[in-house]
Amino acid sequence: APEKVIELQATLVRSVIVDVRSDREYREGHVPGSINIPFTRLEKDRSTIPSIGSIFVYGANESDTFQAGTRLFDMGFFGLRIITGGFEAWKAKNLPVEAGQK
Repeated sequence: APEKVIELQATLVRSVIVDVRSDREYREGHVPGSINIPFTRLEKDRSTIPSIGSIFVYGANESDTFQAGTRLFDMGFFGLRIITGGFEAWKAKNLPVEAGQK
């Protein structure tokens, strides 16, 4: 569940949150601390994703998030954790959001 991500991430030694939405969507609002690698660039930018540790992934919605998780798994990233419902669910739970580019 989205609300468990913050708590779980705090207990992990290494973790990263990957936002697979477009650059524009990311700038408009994203999960704090996430890195933006649009779905269409996952293969090209794979080297920016740490290969050690847990990877939390989300897209705009449940479907996009599932597709991104499947793609990352197929690329050899096995420490995956899906943020159920994607960014839509994150916002619906009133969890922290930040805007702008990092």
